[in-house]
Amino acid sequence: MAQRKDGSVAKDDLDSLQKVLTGDIATVKSELKSDISAVKSELKGDIATVKSELKSDISAVKSELKGDISAVKSELKGDISAVKSELKGDISKLAAAVVRADAKADRVKAELLAMMERHTSRILDSIDAFAKKGETYDRKAVTHGAMLVEHTDALRDHGRRLTSLEAKS
Repeated sequence: MAQRKDGSVAKDDLDSLQKVLTGDIATVKSELKSDISAVKSELKGDIATVKSELKSDISAVKSELKGDISAVKSELKGDISAVKSELKGDISKLAAAVVRADAKADRVKAELLAMMERHTSRILDSIDAFAKKGETYDRKAVTHGAMLVEHTDALRDHGRRLTSLEAKS
Protein backbone atom coordinates (compact mmCIF):
# COMPACT_ATOMS: atom_id res chain seq x y z
CA MET A 1 0.00 0.00 0.00
CA ALA A 2 1.38 3.24 -1.12
CA GLN A 3 0.86 6.39 0.74
CA ARG A 4 0.46 9.73 -0.97
CA LYS A 5 2.31 12.83 -0.06
CA ASP A 6 -0.66 14.22 1.76
CA GLY A 7 -0.75 11.07 3.94
CA SER A 8 -3.82 9.56 2.33
CA VAL A 9 -4.11 6.10 0.92
CA ALA A 10 -5.61 5.25 -2.44
CA LYS A 11 -9.05 3.75 -2.47
CA ASP A 12 -7.91 0.86 -4.60
CA ASP A 13 -5.32 0.05 -2.04
CA LEU A 14 -7.94 0.10 0.66
CA ASP A 15 -10.27 -2.10 -1.32
CA SER A 16 -7.52 -4.55 -2.02
CA LEU A 17 -6.55 -4.52 1.67
CA GLN A 18 -10.15 -5.10 2.61
CA LYS A 19 -10.36 -8.10 0.28
CA VAL A 20 -7.16 -9.56 1.71
CA LEU A 21 -8.34 -8.98 5.29
CA THR A 22 -11.80 -10.35 4.58
CA GLY A 23 -10.23 -13.49 3.16
CA ASP A 24 -7.91 -13.73 6.16
CA ILE A 25 -10.79 -13.23 8.60
CA ALA A 26 -12.83 -15.90 6.84
CA THR A 27 -9.86 -18.24 6.94
CA VAL A 28 -9.19 -17.49 10.62
CA LYS A 29 -12.91 -17.88 11.36
CA SER A 30 -12.96 -21.22 9.57
CA GLU A 31 -9.80 -22.36 11.33
CA LEU A 32 -11.19 -21.29 14.73
CA LYS A 33 -14.45 -23.14 14.07
CA SER A 34 -12.47 -26.20 13.12
CA ASP A 35 -10.23 -25.84 16.20
CA ILE A 36 -13.27 -25.31 18.46
CA SER A 37 -14.91 -28.39 16.98
CA ALA A 38 -11.72 -30.39 17.50
CA VAL A 39 -11.38 -29.13 21.11
CA LYS A 40 -15.05 -29.89 21.70
CA SER A 41 -14.59 -33.46 20.44
CA GLU A 42 -11.41 -33.86 22.43
CA LEU A 43 -13.09 -32.54 25.61
CA LYS A 44 -16.06 -34.86 25.09
CA GLY A 45 -13.64 -37.75 24.83
CA ASP A 46 -11.76 -36.58 27.94
CA ILE A 47 -15.03 -36.16 29.84
CA ALA A 48 -16.12 -39.64 28.81
CA THR A 49 -12.75 -41.03 29.93
CA VAL A 50 -12.86 -39.17 33.26
CA LYS A 51 -16.46 -40.25 33.77
CA SER A 52 -15.51 -43.88 33.14
CA GLU A 53 -12.49 -43.62 35.44
CA LEU A 54 -14.59 -41.99 38.19
CA LYS A 55 -17.23 -44.70 37.88
CA SER A 56 -14.49 -47.29 38.17
CA ASP A 57 -12.96 -45.49 41.19
CA ILE A 58 -16.37 -45.13 42.84
CA SER A 59 -17.05 -48.82 42.29
CA ALA A 60 -13.66 -49.71 43.80
CA VAL A 61 -14.26 -47.45 46.82
CA LYS A 62 -17.74 -48.90 47.23
CA SER A 63 -16.34 -52.45 47.24
CA GLU A 64 -13.59 -51.47 49.66
CA LEU A 65 -16.09 -49.79 52.02
CA LYS A 66 -18.38 -52.82 51.88
CA GLY A 67 -15.42 -54.97 52.90
CA ASP A 68 -14.48 -52.57 55.70
CA ILE A 69 -18.08 -52.43 56.93
CA SER A 70 -18.28 -56.20 56.88
CA ALA A 71 -15.03 -56.45 58.85
CA VAL A 72 -16.20 -53.89 61.42
CA LYS A 73 -19.54 -55.67 61.69
CA SER A 74 -17.80 -58.98 62.30
CA GLU A 75 -15.46 -57.40 64.87
CA LEU A 76 -18.37 -55.77 66.71
CA LYS A 77 -20.27 -59.06 66.79
CA GLY A 78 -17.22 -60.68 68.35
CA ASP A 79 -16.89 -57.89 70.89
CA ILE A 80 -20.59 -58.09 71.76
CA SER A 81 -20.32 -61.84 72.18
CA ALA A 82 -17.33 -61.40 74.49
CA VAL A 83 -19.18 -58.79 76.56
CA LYS A 84 -22.21 -61.09 76.79
CA SER A 85 -20.04 -63.93 78.04
CA GLU A 86 -18.35 -61.67 80.58
CA LEU A 87 -21.70 -60.36 81.79
CA LYS A 88 -23.07 -63.89 82.12
CA GLY A 89 -20.07 -64.77 84.28
CA ASP A 90 -20.51 -61.66 86.39
CA ILE A 91 -24.24 -62.35 86.78
CA SER A 92 -23.50 -65.92 87.85
CA LYS A 93 -20.98 -64.71 90.43
CA LEU A 94 -23.46 -62.10 91.67
CA ALA A 95 -26.23 -64.69 91.93
CA ALA A 96 -23.93 -66.97 93.93
CA ALA A 97 -23.00 -64.07 96.22
CA VAL A 98 -26.69 -63.27 96.74
CA VAL A 99 -27.42 -66.91 97.60
CA ARG A 100 -24.51 -66.94 100.08
CA ALA A 101 -25.66 -63.66 101.63
CA ASP A 102 -29.22 -64.97 101.89
CA ALA A 103 -28.00 -68.17 103.57
CA LYS A 104 -25.87 -66.14 105.97
CA ALA A 105 -28.85 -63.89 106.75
CA ASP A 106 -30.95 -67.00 107.46
CA ARG A 107 -28.23 -68.34 109.80
CA VAL A 108 -27.97 -65.00 111.60
CA LYS A 109 -31.77 -64.87 111.89
CA ALA A 110 -31.86 -68.39 113.34
CA GLU A 111 -29.06 -67.54 115.79
CA LEU A 112 -30.84 -64.36 116.87
CA LEU A 113 -34.10 -66.25 117.37
CA ALA A 114 -32.33 -68.91 119.43
CA MET A 115 -30.59 -66.21 121.48
CA MET A 116 -33.90 -64.39 122.00
CA GLU A 117 -35.55 -67.64 123.10
CA ARG A 118 -32.73 -68.28 125.59
CA HIS A 119 -32.94 -64.75 126.94
CA THR A 120 -36.73 -64.83 126.98
CA SER A 121 -36.54 -68.11 128.89
CA ARG A 122 -34.07 -66.59 131.39
CA ILE A 123 -36.25 -63.49 131.76
CA LEU A 124 -39.37 -65.58 132.30
CA ASP A 125 -37.50 -67.75 134.81
CA SER A 126 -36.40 -64.59 136.63
CA ILE A 127 -39.96 -63.25 136.60
CA ASP A 128 -41.27 -66.60 137.91
CA ALA A 129 -38.64 -66.58 140.70
CA PHE A 130 -39.54 -62.99 141.57
CA ALA A 131 -43.26 -63.82 141.59
CA LYS A 132 -42.57 -66.81 143.84
CA LYS A 133 -40.66 -64.57 146.25
CA GLY A 134 -43.53 -62.10 146.15
CA GLU A 135 -46.03 -64.84 146.95
CA THR A 136 -43.81 -66.10 149.74
CA TYR A 137 -43.54 -62.55 151.10
CA ASP A 138 -47.32 -62.14 150.89
CA ARG A 139 -47.83 -65.41 152.78
CA LYS A 140 -45.31 -64.38 155.39
CA ALA A 141 -46.90 -60.93 155.68
CA VAL A 142 -50.30 -62.54 156.24
CA THR A 143 -48.83 -65.03 158.68
CA HIS A 144 -46.89 -62.31 160.49
CA GLY A 145 -50.00 -60.13 160.66
CA ALA A 146 -51.96 -62.96 162.20
CA MET A 147 -49.13 -63.63 164.61
CA LEU A 148 -48.99 -59.94 165.56
CA VAL A 149 -52.73 -59.93 166.21
CA GLU A 150 -52.38 -63.05 168.38
CA HIS A 151 -49.47 -61.54 170.26
CA THR A 152 -51.35 -58.29 170.71
CA ASP A 153 -54.35 -60.17 172.05
CA ALA A 154 -52.11 -62.21 174.33
CA LEU A 155 -50.40 -59.05 175.60
CA ARG A 156 -53.75 -57.47 176.34
CA ASP A 157 -54.88 -60.59 178.06
CA HIS A 158 -51.66 -60.56 180.14
CA GLY A 159 -52.23 -56.89 180.87
CA ARG A 160 -55.71 -57.66 182.18
CA ARG A 161 -54.50 -60.49 184.26
CA LEU A 162 -51.76 -58.37 185.74
CA THR A 163 -54.17 -55.59 186.46
CA SER A 164 -56.55 -57.99 188.12
CA LEU A 165 -53.71 -59.58 190.16
CA GLU A 166 -52.46 -56.24 191.27
CA ALA A 167 -55.90 -55.22 192.27
CA LYS A 168 -56.20 -58.34 194.43
CA SER A 169 -52.99 -57.84 196.07
